[in-house]
Amino acid sequence: MATRPTSAKARIVPEMSDSVPVVYSNFAWVTRSQHEYAITFCLIQHGRAVSRDGEAPTVPAQAEVQVLVPPAVADGLVAALREQADMRLDD
Repeated sequence: MATRPTSAKARIVPEMSDSVPVVYSNFAWVTRSQHEYAITFCLIQHGRAVSRDGEAPTVPAQAEVQVLVPPAVADGLVAALREQADMRLDD
């Protein structure tokens, strides 16, 4: 009888260094295509809304960085964000 290979869970730990860019963002825009999710992290400067007659104001958001995420990673990313948000609420 053949045995099926088992998959082991690995713990992945990022190796941070001074050369890793750090970007501050106060807004994230999420879009998707068939092959990936795009998360565009932006910086909104308050007080820069542009109003047009009868329309909601448009707020410029300077894109700082865009991260492309394959669908296979999306559920884990959402779960990790939820876990971190729940921990923040517990503090």
